[in-house]
Amino acid sequence: MNLEEFKSPAKKLLMLVDQAQEYSVAGDYVKASEAYDQVRHLRSLFGDLKNLNFDELQYQENDPTANFRQSLQSDLAALNGKLESLNIWFRLIGQEIDVSAMLQDELGRKINLDLQMPEIWNWKTSAVIIRDDEKWLFYDELKARGQQNLVILGSDEAEPPEGELHIGTDDDVAEKISNWAISETKAIMYLHKEVREEVLETTELITQEIKQKFMNKVTIDKFAKRWGLQHVANLPSIARSHSLEDLGKVIKGQNVILVSPGPSLEKNIEYLQAAQQTHVIIAPVQSAQALALVGVKPDLFFVVDPEEYYQVLDGFPCEEVIGLVHMDAVHPNFLKKDFPRFFTYPNGVFPKITKEILRGHQVDTAGGSVSVVACSIACSLGAQSVALMGQDLSVGERNYFYRSGVDGVDGPDTLAVSRDEVPTKTLPGWSGGEVKTFDDYFIYHGQFKGIASGHGDTINLFNCTEGGAYIEGFKHIALLEYLELTKAENLRENLVPLLPVSTKELDRRLGLVKRYLFDERRLLSEVIKLTDKSLKMLDGFGPHERPNLEKLTSVEKKIGNRSAKAQWFNLIAHSSMGYANKVLEKCDNTADMIATSKTLHRSISASARDLNEAVLEATQQLQTECCQGQKRSKQMPANSDASVSLA
Repeated sequence: MNLEEFKSPAKKLLMLVDQAQEYSVAGDYVKASEAYDQVRHLRSLFGDLKNLNFDELQYQENDPTANFRQSLQSDLAALNGKLESLNIWFRLIGQEIDVSAMLQDELGRKINLDLQMPEIWNWKTSAVIIRDDEKWLFYDELKARGQQNLVILGSDEAEPPEGELHIGTDDDVAEKISNWAISETKAIMYLHKEVREEVLETTELITQEIKQKFMNKVTIDKFAKRWGLQHVANLPSIARSHSLEDLGKVIKGQNVILVSPGPSLEKNIEYLQAAQQTHVIIAPVQSAQALALVGVKPDLFFVVDPEEYYQVLDGFPCEEVIGLVHMDAVHPNFLKKDFPRFFTYPNGVFPKITKEILRGHQVDTAGGSVSVVACSIACSLGAQSVALMGQDLSVGERNYFYRSGVDGVDGPDTLAVSRDEVPTKTLPGWSGGEVKTFDDYFIYHGQFKGIASGHGDTINLFNCTEGGAYIEGFKHIALLEYLELTKAENLRENLVPLLPVSTKELDRRLGLVKRYLFDERRLLSEVIKLTDKSLKMLDGFGPHERPNLEKLTSVEKKIGNRSAKAQWFNLIAHSSMGYANKVLEKCDNTADMIATSKTLHRSISASARDLNEAVLEATQQLQTECCQGQKRSKQMPANSDASVSLA
């Protein structure tokens, strides 16, 4: 925790709580409510103080902030008590008057809203959902309090005000949400006078879509730099890769079994030995250890996220698998495994680059998890049927899951993977009843339902997990039953041979990658020179000297211009630049502005240098690839493009 960043809002929070208490004692409800609204907002900025780690505020000898730490510890210890007394006061007011009878009254509506508002709320980034026919109850009051994001259900308004999303009865909720400008939603609240099933269903859809948007933003913030650097490192390998269009020759018309590493996998994994003779088996790489245990070699492994866990494949005979399907920014060590083929798809951040290299057609790769992506790809490529197994979408009986998917089998790191949070949601169970699940699993469950909605009419979808969650649109049968239904077809006999990438096509790809890398190095060189210049200017400003903002602004514009033309740079610097810009917005004096600008420009310079190093390494690797390719082409016979068996 950065104490300096924490001081100001903490002091202000304590002051506002005291103010709210004073107003409540004086019986001034309106002013107490206004103060408490600010308390809600401030708490949202640095988390729930009930969960604050006091150990981070412990006294340290010779610490210049020791006195502040000690007083802050004492104040925070008393804060929860003060907040609870305020909450009790609000609830008592709600009990003393008939609020429902006062909805026509402004004060009554204010009290009603206070009773429904969460204790932690961000008026700028959180979203409120209300029905159009109830808009008159809370709309004006919410706007008066500073609420910026509103979802109005049942509205036919064609051009809603900024910050509002109006959804009619026939609108596609997902499409509407995807076009909404909101980017930092951390909480959702909906207000309804009465419960209606159709309304609750719609609000749940909206809630999940907004949460998905926020998860996507969090993912980008977390992985942006890694994505960029790893995508650059992977370019020489991508040039030699197959596209998803080629993958269609493996998937189209086949009965596909998707093996996920959920807790229930142990119930039926042994049946896959026979199935691999008649079905195409695909699996996330996290299932490798479980499959190795029963002697099953899937046809395809899938990996989608950029994290470093390629060790799950250690000891697995990758050379006996058809290939690895991977997102273009996976950890480069995945591409060093002995797979005979790699199938690359764009992650959506660099779609133009990867698509231009591979020239493959558009295949649906949407999904928040590797299993959702694999299922989406299999359906888009025309599988005859897709059967899920080990896809629990819920916690196991012991509230943890297995990386390997099989009880008692140690993976390369650890087998039992627990989650810190408590599962807060439920889903209908595979065999009836309900199962506990997490927010992200809940979203993946909705994505599987979306796949069924889009492909269920043309592809037979089965959930053979034999445990976990029920998925609407899938037929729920045991794996043995599915195998009995489909094994006689033995569609594997129809696998189409796959040609290697031709020498001519490979030359085109390598030339394209070379051009991308050359252009990036040129732009990065300019950015580094410009940031060196801007930092020298900022260092020259004295504490009382008025800076020459005109010259500085000119340099910053040039940096922005060069950065915008770069293919990877903005993503590499995404997180640090975003944070610095937010801080700059809050600077109210020249000294703070200069200090923050220095931080920003150092960050830009560091990001440019990191990326430049990655580009240089990729360029050297590319030169090695080109030299080796020239040697091979001289040694190759004329029929070097002959087909290669997929078996």
